[in-house]
Amino acid sequence: MKSEMFLMQINKIQESQWLGAPENRKKPCRFRAGKITLEFLDGRILNIRAGGIRLIDEVYFALRDYNWGTIPYRMEGLQFEEKEDFFRISFKAIHDSGNIRFEWEGIITGNSESSVKYEFYGQADSDFLRNRIGLCVLHPAACGGMDCEVEHFSSAPEKGRFPELISPHQPFADMKSITHRPKKGMALKVAFQGDVFEMEDQRNWTDASFKTYCTPLSIPFPVQVHKGERISQSVEISLLEAENVDSEEVGEQEETIVSIREFPMMERRCSLGSCITRPLTRLQFERIAVLEMSHLRVDYHFIDGEEGDIQEIFCQAKDLGLNVLLAVFFTERWNDEILSLKRLLSDLEKQLLGLLIFQEGVTVMPGKRLECIRSELTEWNVPVGSGTDAFFTQINRQKPERDSMDFVSYSNNPQVHAFDNDSIMSTTEGQAANLRSCAALYPGLPVWVSPITLKMRWNPDATGREPVKKGELPKDVDPRQMSLFAASWFLRSAAACMAGGAAGMTYFELTGAKG
Repeated sequence: MKSEMFLMQINKIQESQWLGAPENRKKPCRFRAGKITLEFLDGRILNIRAGGIRLIDEVYFALRDYNWGTIPYRMEGLQFEEKEDFFRISFKAIHDSGNIRFEWEGIITGNSESSVKYEFYGQADSDFLRNRIGLCVLHPAACGGMDCEVEHFSSAPEKGRFPELISPHQPFADMKSITHRPKKGMALKVAFQGDVFEMEDQRNWTDASFKTYCTPLSIPFPVQVHKGERISQSVEISLLEAENVDSEEVGEQEETIVSIREFPMMERRCSLGSCITRPLTRLQFERIAVLEMSHLRVDYHFIDGEEGDIQEIFCQAKDLGLNVLLAVFFTERWNDEILSLKRLLSDLEKQLLGLLIFQEGVTVMPGKRLECIRSELTEWNVPVGSGTDAFFTQINRQKPERDSMDFVSYSNNPQVHAFDNDSIMSTTEGQAANLRSCAALYPGLPVWVSPITLKMRWNPDATGREPVKKGELPKDVDPRQMSLFAASWFLRSAAACMAGGAAGMTYFELTGAKG
């Protein structure tokens, strides 16, 4: 009995170490519609395939609030009906968070004609602001470079192509349907009803997908939803051509096991480090010394008004034998602040790996201002970089001038759109895509990804302040941070970034709940 209790305790510890927090991991239910197979889990249809080919990664419902927060739902009345040539799934979903109350009925059907339809019928039970209500479809990143045909509601059909490099803006708009050929002899059509849909390249945010969604971002948001308002939509996926495509068996899929021994060795080393936000204790110093990192990132905000612990942090970095990447955030008083920075550099110059120049309140510093600041720093033999403290998206859309930078930098995190373990793990493919596209924008310019965090540090697209809820972790803290899951994601991420050609990566914080 004692040995059984001991094993139970060990198993609990192992689960906690792996996930950081207990997880009620459900297994998806698998269905077949003709030659198409799919999985259903928590109101989402996933892993839609035919003949061993990934067709669609996911179809799901999203309610996004005025700040692009995803409002969760609980499900009731889940029912399955399955016959040899047909299946039907139905359920009720209820969103109840703050002032948002919205309910909808979901119905998913599939038939022997290799067609799957997801429809919902919803009603608002309160007044609230929203940025999005509706169905989203994720085409896999592997579609990049494939030809497609797009039907529009208000114009003639369009022949196009999924972008290979990351598209800064919507590759397709006003979408009634999109058809592409995953391989020769196979054609897949996805048709939309109930709203105007458009597509974005989610690799901008490291998601490994192209997302089709509604409502168009060209329409002002947030939008007022009134109590009693009804909303309905549908998405239909049809395999139009399927030559030499065999029906797949519906059964358990084998797990993919990746060995770190199989990661290719990189010929060129890159700088790998972490963010330091406060001086280290003696014990922390001793433990961090054995990590043999390449650098520490220190953020210096002039808006804070004081140097704080920066001198002590630099001294500890010197004792650790580490160079410092100093990220400086100027305000509108940058003319005066540059003098303060020069005084700081006179003491710290020899330890600097580089300077990152940003401006408070903007995602990309104006080019002329960046060039003026850089010209003031020529007396110090320190590389000066910029880009954005937000996502690759901001660089891709605003394109800071190459001549103003010795290197370019952006940050990323795996939880802009999805938060489950599988989605987080899949973002490493998008991180590599970020680097390839950034290298195409700035040929020959070193690319830094700094910092890389497990959760979003701040939301550059927020439309208002987010209230802090008592008893909950801060929004930038994830309970999985100190788990083996996060360690595994770090290994995949670092391998992807090195393979993508990153000059340097700064991961997490050195200590604390985000380290």
